[in-house]
Amino acid sequence: MQMYSPYSQYSLGETRPRPRPRPKNRWPVSVARSCVRCGKEFCLFTTIHGFNHIAVPGRHWTERVLWVCLTVGAIWGAIGVSLGQWQRYNENPTVVTLEKDFRTWMFNMPAITVCSKDRVDPKKLEKTITKYWGVNQLDAKYEYYSQFVSTVANSDLFHLQEYETYKNDESLNVDLYQLAVDVMPEFLVKPSWVHGLDIKWTPTMTELGACYVTNSVAIADTAIV
Repeated sequence: MQMYSPYSQYSLGETRPRPRPRPKNRWPVSVARSCVRCGKEFCLFTTIHGFNHIAVPGRHWTERVLWVCLTVGAIWGAIGVSLGQWQRYNENPTVVTLEKDFRTWMFNMPAITVCSKDRVDPKKLEKTITKYWGVNQLDAKYEYYSQFVSTVANSDLFHLQEYETYKNDESLNVDLYQLAVDVMPEFLVKPSWVHGLDIKWTPTMTELGACYVTNSVAIADTAIV
C-alpha cells in the first residue's frame, strides 16, 4: 500500500513556497484620487470666483486653506439665505406692495447741457470781427479772421491742432472764451417743467467746447460771463 504525503515532493531542507497574498481592495483610494482630480479640474476651469485660488499652482497651503474656508462660508450663506426665503414663502406667500401716485411726486429738474454742432452765428460773425480787429467784409484779412473765429468757436478738447496755424499771430491775443460766446447762436428751445420754473440758458465751457447749460450747480464755476 502506497501512502501519499504532501511533503513527499520536497526534499529535506527545502521549504514550501508561501501562497501569494490576495491583493487588497483599493477601490476607496481610486475613488478618492478621482474625486480630488475632478475637483482640481473644476476649480481650475470654473468661472465662479474663489475656486480658482484653491487649485491654481504656486499658492501657499495656508492661502489654499483660507480660500477653502471663504468658499465654504459663501456657499453655506447662500444656501441659508435661499432656505430662509423658501421657508418664508411657504409660511406666508403674500407680497406686500406700496402704491403711490407718481403724479404727486416732487423732485428737482435735472441739469441740461446742450452743445450745437455749428457754433457760429453768421449774423454775429461780422460784428464780432469788427469789435476785436476793426475790419469788415471788404477788408482783405476778413476771411482770415473769419476762419480763426470759426476755429475757436467750434474747437473742443480733442481737436486743438488747428491752433498751430495762428500761434505766431500777436493780433489774435484776445479772450478766446468770450470770443466763442460772442458768436454763439441763440438757443431758442425752452423746456417746460410741471412746477413752472423759469429756465435760463447760460453759456459754459466744457470739454466739447462752448455750450449752453441750465439748472446746474456748477454754473458758477464754468459759466462764461
